[in-house]
Amino acid sequence: MSRLGLSQELRALLRTDGEPLTVARLAERVGDRGFGLLLLVLSLPSALPLPAPGYSVPFGLLLLALAVQMLLGRSYPRLPQRLQRQALSPRLADHLLSGAAWFFRRLEWVIRPRMRWVGGRPGRVLMGALVAAMAMLMVIPIPLTNTFPAMVIFLIGIGLTGRFAARGTEIGVVPTFGAVPMFSTNPISISFPTAEEPPFLLDMATSITPYNRVKMYQELGRLLPLGWGMDDQGQPATDPAVVRRLYPLGGSREMGSHKGYGLAMVVEVLCAGLSGEWCDGHDEDDRCFEGYGQTHDAHFFGAIRVDLFRPLEEFKRGMDAMIRSLHAAPKEPGQERIYVAGEIEHETEQERRRKGIPLPANVVADLQELSRRFEIPLVLDGAATGPGRHP
Repeated sequence: MSRLGLSQELRALLRTDGEPLTVARLAERVGDRGFGLLLLVLSLPSALPLPAPGYSVPFGLLLLALAVQMLLGRSYPRLPQRLQRQALSPRLADHLLSGAAWFFRRLEWVIRPRMRWVGGRPGRVLMGALVAAMAMLMVIPIPLTNTFPAMVIFLIGIGLTGRFAARGTEIGVVPTFGAVPMFSTNPISISFPTAEEPPFLLDMATSITPYNRVKMYQELGRLLPLGWGMDDQGQPATDPAVVRRLYPLGGSREMGSHKGYGLAMVVEVLCAGLSGEWCDGHDEDDRCFEGYGQTHDAHFFGAIRVDLFRPLEEFKRGMDAMIRSLHAAPKEPGQERIYVAGEIEHETEQERRRKGIPLPANVVADLQELSRRFEIPLVLDGAATGPGRHP
């Protein structure tokens, strides 16, 4: 399943576009992904050693409202309208990003899903009681008493966020006619050997696009084609920062999404079904179905002995002839070439071995910042052209 790390989640949630970030907008971005992200962000101004006066009391009240809902056993947060008008200034949001993103990137290397019962109803009630106590301490107007309770809530938020992400369904692929992600992008990779032509290599997601392409569009500041995905509310979206649900391969039912959906199900059965990762025993988690759930990634590998069907060299020659027949087929107007799976990637690899790998401007900036911070020399080809630079 494609997942956003905590640092990426934080960057997406605190994006201000130069305007104050209201709690209503923050809640909209969180959508149905649980309490953890809201607890995390609302506790940040007081938990981090950054100057953020005036936020502990209003945000403490918001945290208290969330705690009450957790105590009531609710699965997803809902905030009163009048509290949703509270806002983070763009300057504070930028400070939080710069102060916490570095910490989160390192935290992602060590946190792992544990104590899975915490994500279920009993765990939310217990965590709700602790958050309520800490939130009440935050709203008491006594100097220098906010950091500790805010840090406790901050850590609870990290724990709940990591627990929810462990399910792997907050970013995923909806089934045809579905509104909630039920699959990962469930890729399929199949390769056939050849004699002289580059090996046939089909490597594809069963979603309309792999999620890393959505992130690439976001990094390049480009909009997605309409029809790739939806936001948390199930509405078609082109902003890569808010797309949380991808359509199956094909997009709509009329364009054949049922076929991509069917392939995704096949991958799910081969990987999770056969390995036993899709299993029962999760009765304590009310987000599993009849006690069934999947808690880890699963894989399926298979190999075919070609020489049990026909001589291997004969098969390879046949593959070459099949590929060349496709190359020689008539082209549609305006097209010069017909490709087979893996050819574009093979030729791109050869080119980049000669010329280097183009890097987007934001990646170059991150590498330069890391080079300065850790005093490691960084050599880039400044003469490279195009949207990126080459190492």
